[in-house]
Amino acid sequence: MSSPSSLNDARWSAAHPDGKPPTPGASGLTAPAAWPLALTALALLAHAPMLPLPAWLPLGLALASRRLPRRPWAGGLRLAGLLVCCTVAGQVFGWLSSDALRLSLLATLALKWAESRSQREYALVAAAACVAVAVGLLHWSGGVGLLFVVLSACLLVAVYSGFSPPDGSTTPLHKGLGILREAAQRLLVTLPLAAVLFLFFPRIPGPLWDIGMTFGLPLPASIEKSNQGLGISGRLKPGQTQTGASDGQAVLVAEFRDWVPPTSLLYWRGPVFYDFDGQEWRLDADYTAGNGRRIMQAGWRRSADFRAGLQSASQEVHYRIRLTPHGGLWLYGLDLPARLTTESFIAADWQVLAHLPVREEISYELSSWLEWTAGGELLPALRQRALALPQDSNPRLRAFGAALTSAGDTDTVLQQALATLANGGYRVRDRFTPPTGADALDTFWFETREGNAEFFAASFVVLMRAAGIPARLVTGYRGGKLMALTDYVLVKRSHAHAWVEIWDQGKGWRRVDPIDIVFTVPQDELGAVRTHMQAEALTVEVLAREADAPLATGRLTVIDNRIDTATGTVRMKAEVPNDTQTLWPNQLVEVRMLLETRRGALVVPDAAVQQGPDGAFVYVIVDHHAVVRPVRIERIVGELAIVAEGVTPADEVVSEGHSRLRPDAEVRLEGDPVPGGPGGDNTGAGNTGTGNAGGAASGRAGGAASEGAGPRGEAPRPR
Repeated sequence: MSSPSSLNDARWSAAHPDGKPPTPGASGLTAPAAWPLALTALALLAHAPMLPLPAWLPLGLALASRRLPRRPWAGGLRLAGLLVCCTVAGQVFGWLSSDALRLSLLATLALKWAESRSQREYALVAAAACVAVAVGLLHWSGGVGLLFVVLSACLLVAVYSGFSPPDGSTTPLHKGLGILREAAQRLLVTLPLAAVLFLFFPRIPGPLWDIGMTFGLPLPASIEKSNQGLGISGRLKPGQTQTGASDGQAVLVAEFRDWVPPTSLLYWRGPVFYDFDGQEWRLDADYTAGNGRRIMQAGWRRSADFRAGLQSASQEVHYRIRLTPHGGLWLYGLDLPARLTTESFIAADWQVLAHLPVREEISYELSSWLEWTAGGELLPALRQRALALPQDSNPRLRAFGAALTSAGDTDTVLQQALATLANGGYRVRDRFTPPTGADALDTFWFETREGNAEFFAASFVVLMRAAGIPARLVTGYRGGKLMALTDYVLVKRSHAHAWVEIWDQGKGWRRVDPIDIVFTVPQDELGAVRTHMQAEALTVEVLAREADAPLATGRLTVIDNRIDTATGTVRMKAEVPNDTQTLWPNQLVEVRMLLETRRGALVVPDAAVQQGPDGAFVYVIVDHHAVVRPVRIERIVGELAIVAEGVTPADEVVSEGHSRLRPDAEVRLEGDPVPGGPGGDNTGAGNTGTGNAGGAASGRAGGAASEGAGPRGEAPRPR
């Protein structure tokens, strides 16, 4: 009967052709151990962007612990190291934070590999490493995530192939190449099944970690990140806290009841600023000190008392929030609070605040009104704060605001200020070099003309105050990511926003924030749009459907980085000042952009162009008969078609009555008398005549055309 020791030596003899059994305590890196190590390293790499730098020290020590001799105390030492690592991670990152859980998982994996010596143990390590890679994929999307999947599958097959290396291998390199070749061949067999899953398995955009957070996974944030929200530290310097699409840290998750509002209506209210020294905005000391009791004295403890002071309120929504800890009092409820949760109140500036600072992840229920009119009177002391401006900074912006006072009432001043933003070539940038100094807002408004929401909002507050209109700066978050097939909205740091509220006599505080228009453009126009956007601000006109006069004018701000292959279009976003409140969220509108003006272009009515087996053609009228004329259409612009060749400016083309028209049929023009009846009055399509076409309208080809970027519409399609 063989002893356990002899069985272990026999197992290692299969991996060592020289037949020499390992000495007790041997810890060298062998072929069966190399492939699980590679898979473990891949798991660590999948988590690398999310791991803080100090976390790599215990992971490195865990891998290095393989050098420990195989003694009973070595296992105890590894276990003690794991407990210390988990304890420190819990203290630093939070016991249930994603960083602490991730570090504990990876440390366990590394230590398990370090103590493994048998095929069974290596197989367990490989399976655990695949789980770790899958967890890391929650943060990845696109090609990088696919690469991790392919590599982990290949290495997993290599782990099991390494237990029985290919025959005829003479060197470790040849063995490794043979194992990889065998693993690749096995993966190729699974490609048909993978293709079927790719086609039929639902794909949700964005990292899968977002889905996990909506259903209860810990939100990856902590109070040490004190700048997670705009103004959370009590000071706000425009441009200092730049946030963009790369800031994927979650701030809150909201679950809506009954219905989910359009994300453009979601304003998560945070700190409100009045005091400006020319460079920084500052909060009251009570907010930074977390003195909720003193703030509550000037606010409302009961939501019913707050509602009684409003002129009107409608569109109430109910929702539950999970909020990351940030060390402040703000609960980031939607504008405008309707019902409160326990241990909360409404501050004088309408924020929903907790009695104590939020130092751990909390969950609570709120309801809010999305439409409201405040009303009321502005107290003299608050009016003075909302009009105060330092006299030693931003003189040009103050002078411009003073000049606007001659425009008349508040609405007229506001319209002129917003028109300046719409037509002045300003660009929204998430990442940019902010101007500095006492006149930074002057530099932004009159020179650079690019910045984030903080710069736009701060400059607009100064402009309104200089024009004699009380204004305040509100910060927080706007919008969110609606999770597919759910009622959850995930709000991240990239949704950080700042907006302006002005005091309108008779209406109270009212929000001033441009509205976003989302539309699509055919991919063929993408090059021209990008060229114009880089050269200058590209004007976007918003029109009601079937209307010619624009409702509003704005500027193009965002071009998506993906083409919708199903429609052949590119998604774009324009920012439009909605000063007259003529645009509403989810309103169906038409969008027009001027890309080029053609002088002397030959155009015909779009309705005149017909399609046949040989391509486009028009009916040209020759001696009152319809003659088919093939044409080459360069593009369709609105209701006009630009003709490259096929007709001349002297030709007359048929634009109506095509359903009853045949080649060489007699055509009656508008104004021609009807045969056998009174002349001159009964004309147009629908009348009967001697020809096969019972009436047709016509027009001459010619004129100039202004080209737009594709057909109009909120979601235009190629015509």
